[in-house]
Amino acid sequence: MASPRNSLLQSMPARQFEQIAHLMEPVTLAPRRTLQHANVPIKHVYFVEEGLVSVLASTDTRNAVEVWLVGREGVVGSAAVLGLDSTPLRYLVQIGGSALRIGVDDLRQAMAELPELRALLLDDLHTTLLRSSISAIRPLSPGPRGATFT
Repeated sequence: MASPRNSLLQSMPARQFEQIAHLMEPVTLAPRRTLQHANVPIKHVYFVEEGLVSVLASTDTRNAVEVWLVGREGVVGSAAVLGLDSTPLRYLVQIGGSALRIGVDDLRQAMAELPELRALLLDDLHTTLLRSSISAIRPLSPGPRGATFT
């Protein structure tokens, strides 16, 4: 397999990536395609190489809010990294592209055999949670006297 374009996979030592590359399948990310439905068993984890995926949280039976985005720096299906079988979130392709897909069982086996991969994925999840938390507490409107908070 060619060198990955996903920055998480790029940060792995080449020999470790080679150990899991045969487990990964290239897939096309079509716009408006749901990669993971809420509360449905997770079957695959996607390492986005090109495109953009919205992570949506339902606010009621008809509406959802975008809580973060996943691009080529991240992974879709991080709940599986934590050992969870499903998530209340939905992952929807916003901008088409491509990804490398791996089955959840294969990923979990690889994480058990490659502690560096496990640490990398957990660190990415931690970073995602921090970014989400920070964006939730920052005001989106101008502050006093027109100052903008970023």
